Amino acid sequence: MKVAWAGSVTRSYPAASVPPAARFRLLTRAALLALPLSLATCRDSAGPGRLGQVVWRVPGHGWAVVPSVDATTAYYGGFEHQIVAIEKATGRVRWTRSTGLPGLYTNGHNTVLAASVVAVGDVDVYAFDRATGERRWVFRPANDDQPGYGWLASDGATIYADSPEGRVYAIDAATGAQRWATDLSGGRAETGTLHPTLKDGVVYVGVYRNGFDATGALVALDAATGAVRWTHEFTPELPRQYSRCWGGAAFHGDKVIVASEDGRVFALRAATGEVAWVAPRVHEVPGPSLIDARPLAVGGDTATAATGPRPRSTATGSMRRRATASTHCGGAEPSARRTVRR
Repeated sequence: MKVAWAGSVTRSYPAASVPPAARFRLLTRAALLALPLSLATCRDSAGPGRLGQVVWRVPGHGWAVVPSVDATTAYYGGFEHQIVAIEKATGRVRWTRSTGLPGLYTNGHNTVLAASVVAVGDVDVYAFDRATGERRWVFRPANDDQPGYGWLASDGATIYADSPEGRVYAIDAATGAQRWATDLSGGRAETGTLHPTLKDGVVYVGVYRNGFDATGALVALDAATGAVRWTHEFTPELPRQYSRCWGGAAFHGDKVIVASEDGRVFALRAATGEVAWVAPRVHEVPGPSLIDARPLAVGGDTATAATGPRPRSTATGSMRRRATASTHCGGAEPSARRTVRR
């Protein structure tokens, strides 16, 4: 699949008033939500109607949670703590359920599929039967951690969750029982984990530490046991620079590709965490108030970062030409980049 379009959105929020995980979500939500829609367009392009034509539409109060799909159904999380199962072919709503929490906003970022359930984070982690919508279990740690505030990942049998308290959890998808928990806080307050990703039996998760010296790391955990395989610390280039890691690693060959908050993109050896290459930031040196989360995607031999997108070779980190826009499923060459500012 080729990227159908690209653009940038600039908006300011008072940093002190928004929790770190929520700040990351506010800065990246638009780009993350665009991806499933593009996938659906490419996959259905041979069907009735022209490419890009609306096939069906389901009304709702904002689809705030990144969806997941199986062979027949798309599972969306919306505002007001809802999860909705929609038949892919027709747009028919199969079922609608709620986590039952009060308030307007669902707290998690995405849904995942594992075993026979679809799971969504909403302070805790909730699992619903994919066929019927019946609630199967709720995972709520005894220590009052909040594993439903961030991202979930799954290998089909186990669900992995981060937490703003600095721990990573592995949850049995069939029963909701805890398989393991690994504390990455190092005993430091204001430390959280974010956005686990999986590859070859390893969970890669970002670590962010708030405070005057806001630093971070990428940690590789054994998916079966939770044991730490390696840790790569991101060191700021200048005093008081932020270098937290928001996770969401991408992969290419033997490399794990991830961004530091200061805008640099790192390729690390998956086996050891050693640095293969570093791509420098493409903007002015950031101050402490800037969050440059830079969500990543890898296609072929190119890694693209979301902020001021400049494709880079996944082999060397060298910058490709400044273009990401207007390529189609068939693989046309990229056209000039478009920028949208608000």
